[in-house]
Amino acid sequence: MMVGGRFVMSDVFISYSRHNIQFAEQLFNALKTRHISAWVDWQDIPRSAGWWDEITRGIDNASTFLFLMSNASLASPVCTLELNHAIENGKRILPVVIESPQFDMAIDKLRDLEPDDVLTTIINQRDIVGLSRHNHATIGHINWIFFNKNPQGVELPFERSFDELLATIQTDLEHNRRHARLLVLAREWDSNQRDDDFLLIGDELIIAENWLRDAQARQKEPIPTDLHIEFIDISRQTEDARDKRLRAIRRTGLIATIIALVASMVAVGGIIIANRASATANEAQRLADISQIRADQAQLQADSANHQVATATVVIATSVAMQQIAQSERDQAQRRSEIVSAFAAAILNTQSNPQQLIAHLTRLINQYPQEAMAYHVRGLAYYHQAAYPQAIADYEQAIRIDPRFNEAYFSRANAYFDLGNYIQAIADYTQSIVLSPSDAVAYSNRGNAYMQMGDMANAQADYERAIAINPTYAPVYVNRGNLYFNIGEFDLALNDYTSAIGYDPLLVVAYINRGNTFYAKGIYAEAIADYDEAILLDADNALVYSNRGLAYRQLGDTAQAIANYNYAIQLNPQFTDAYINRAFTYFTLRDYPRAIIDYSRALELDPDLSDVYYNRGLAYAFTNQINLALSDFDQSIARGYTQAYLGRGLAYYIHADYQAALDDWAQYEAVTGMFPSNFESFRTDAHIQAQVGD
Repeated sequence: MMVGGRFVMSDVFISYSRHNIQFAEQLFNALKTRHISAWVDWQDIPRSAGWWDEITRGIDNASTFLFLMSNASLASPVCTLELNHAIENGKRILPVVIESPQFDMAIDKLRDLEPDDVLTTIINQRDIVGLSRHNHATIGHINWIFFNKNPQGVELPFERSFDELLATIQTDLEHNRRHARLLVLAREWDSNQRDDDFLLIGDELIIAENWLRDAQARQKEPIPTDLHIEFIDISRQTEDARDKRLRAIRRTGLIATIIALVASMVAVGGIIIANRASATANEAQRLADISQIRADQAQLQADSANHQVATATVVIATSVAMQQIAQSERDQAQRRSEIVSAFAAAILNTQSNPQQLIAHLTRLINQYPQEAMAYHVRGLAYYHQAAYPQAIADYEQAIRIDPRFNEAYFSRANAYFDLGNYIQAIADYTQSIVLSPSDAVAYSNRGNAYMQMGDMANAQADYERAIAINPTYAPVYVNRGNLYFNIGEFDLALNDYTSAIGYDPLLVVAYINRGNTFYAKGIYAEAIADYDEAILLDADNALVYSNRGLAYRQLGDTAQAIANYNYAIQLNPQFTDAYINRAFTYFTLRDYPRAIIDYSRALELDPDLSDVYYNRGLAYAFTNQINLALSDFDQSIARGYTQAYLGRGLAYYIHADYQAALDDWAQYEAVTGMFPSNFESFRTDAHIQAQVGD
């Protein structure tokens, strides 16, 4: 589809005959409601030499090619050419049958075709009948999705067929999206004489390599084409062959410009300060030069008119004063530049050793005790180590030295936020905004603090103000998406996460949160697709593997679920939730011993998980370890988990202590005012058995 004069990727390309436009519109609208983007030629592209180029780009940029199969589309030369282009370029093709096909009739019509000038140019002396036969042979081996009627002539509801189509589209959706995008880039490289400027570099190359390995290992369809493989391989060769010295300089430059301590935006912040000081000095020098000119003029006037001597003397004195100010500003700028260089060197030399970095920064503070920036930088170093009190102390000292140092207020707000002191965080973000009213990030972060306090109205207002200031700032869309997610507005959340990805396709959290939203909506295949994309961007993110495991479990694929939990735990052996999730999967498989092991590990990491005591208690009960089960239910009840009365009652029931079981179930009912229907049969039997015992 065209957006703002350029092509963007789409999930599907719909190839259809104009005779079937009503069905195409119905399908397009249904896909749109399920967040599937579609490229369709609604006759708004003029038929000209450039028309076919736009059609083929639309096919290339789509993840899946939907061929609306009817007698009209089979006999259409344009549909025949579109389908052939999709086949020749390795696209994933889904034939959507809307009418029982009559291939021979279509061939006859194509044989009698008298093309106009545009079609003649596009066909370019190719055998259109031969192309049609090749198309038919190719799609004959692909599963067809039937609409309207099945092959036996039975009527099919649109919704039923659409659900089948949607499930097929969403299968390996991110694989197909990546296949399409990389093919577009590869063809662009190939069509530009394979110029190195069109090759993949950096993170984009790593993502492509991960995609290719995964596609080949899992034999995903559509398979990577030879052009895909060659494009990625040559990109890697070229990247590795770049001059090492230049790459080292580039890495150093990057390190020196990123300061979250995250190692170093200090350099950027410092250089900006130094540049501002230099600019001030230059302005002062300009004024001094003007004053000097005026002084020279005054001196001439003094030579020619004695009564003007006093005035000239004043002007000369002013000129000297301005020159002194200019020199002072230049000295200050030079001093700031020296400070920046010293801090940048400290960061570059000690970034892998946080304690050593702090020591270096402390020595620099002793050297420049009246420089607010020095304290701010050390505060960032403390913040990066989660030493929030020390960070706040340094930010406060920076503010005492320079009360208008808005970055220090912003940084202190971040520290208060991470400490959970949202009131103070809001106060500091507000002061930062007062000093820098066009700072979209400050508004976005203040919105986060409001949201943590449950003030959704002010949070939303801040997010929207941030978007108004900087409409392309991707993280604010994630933040507003989180707000919508928290209030249950999942569709609005999906829109915001999708916007964030549009502005920053490498923003991992946007894929994760969009995946979480699809999961919450029960669209598990789409959730997995987003988790797949997040893993391509950040292969070491244990949370994403755990979340993907949950989605696979919901789809009934317990093997994939456990494999994902295993990898999450391998990445982070302290990841409590991964143990809990894997334990629950084992529990559902009735593999209680393994479930007990994982629940026990989770409790080692966090001994206050009342629901985990409850679940382990059930596993113990189902393996006839009644005393251990009772102990776990006691622990759960002690931590306020009411449902544990049900579990402990069940353990007593298994142990044939029927009165104790009835007492616990009565307690549960007294506290909650309800009793689960699936326990009624146990309670009835317990009453009978208790009476028999009496």
